[in-house]
Amino acid sequence: MTVVAALMIVGTVWAEEAIPTQEKPIQTQEAPVQTRAEAMAQAADFRKIVQDAKEKVFPAVVFIKCRRKSHESGKKVTQDVVGSGVIVTKTGEVISNWHVVDKAVEIRCLLSDGTSFEAEVIGTDKDTDLSLLRPKRAKPAAKKDGAKDA
Repeated sequence: MTVVAALMIVGTVWAEEAIPTQEKPIQTQEAPVQTRAEAMAQAADFRKIVQDAKEKVFPAVVFIKCRRKSHESGKKVTQDVVGSGVIVTKTGEVISNWHVVDKAVEIRCLLSDGTSFEAEVIGTDKDTDLSLLRPKRAKPAAKKDGAKDA
């Protein structure tokens, strides 16, 4: 008999002694039966909740496109990088990720209403992967409820 087989037999015997063989019955509760009309009403409520959240949040969400330029193997390389951010101040500063804007020479931002603007990096923290961007134009600031100023 090999050592592995012996350990398997000993482990099985130990497990049988350590684990009680008498099982306790599992208590179950039946879910209440829902009618189709009730299910549809709940689905409609959920869709409304999601729609309301979207209307409040989307105006503050920013699509970010950065252009990086570098020299690799003696050649000039241009790379487009995309990411997202959120407007966090009344003056329109956007918080995003450091890895999105790292080495960017151009930063373009796009809002959900189609408004676009250029931005500049005003702060980064590589360790927490955060960056702070400032728009180079009039503020695209979010209101308290997430809606963008006109």
